[in-house]
Amino acid sequence: LLVVSSGVAAVAQDRTLQDHRLAVTGSVERKEVADQATLSFSVKGVGSTLRLAVADASSRMKLVTDTLIRSGISTGNISTSNFYSGDNAGDKAFLSSSRDFQATLTTTVTVDSLPLLESVLFTISEHQVKSLSDITFSLRDETGARRRARVDAAAKAREKAEDMVRAAGGS
Repeated sequence: LLVVSSGVAAVAQDRTLQDHRLAVTGSVERKEVADQATLSFSVKGVGSTLRLAVADASSRMKLVTDTLIRSGISTGNISTSNFYSGDNAGDKAFLSSSRDFQATLTTTVTVDSLPLLESVLFTISEHQVKSLSDITFSLRDETGARRRARVDAAAKAREKAEDMVRAAGGS
């Protein structure tokens, strides 16, 4: 009987504590300046066989990526993101099989120094690429930005709670 009554007393105390609780939330909006950009570009190779079309596309891509590496982009920031090959329906040569097949390579580049972005864009465009697109801006340290936002939101919630306690006549 003693064990059961002490359990009931604990529950009763817990309910008393819940009656004096105040729940607040804090939200903030932080603006961070982007410090890197990611972009994609494609090159197209053609040939009389699929093997020759892939070799042509690879050769064209190597020219572009070698130039990017010489301009300061690290090899870890360059990656192939898409590959397409097949019959070249768009611009076959008339009375010749020299352009019967095509291969398209798409590469993604991350530029982690925004002052380099303009020269990277011009460098890519000078190599007669098929497309240059999908430029997105982001933060290298996105986790740190989220952490700073959470800390600011917690401080805002604490400030709101203190205001509400003062308004209710508490200390």
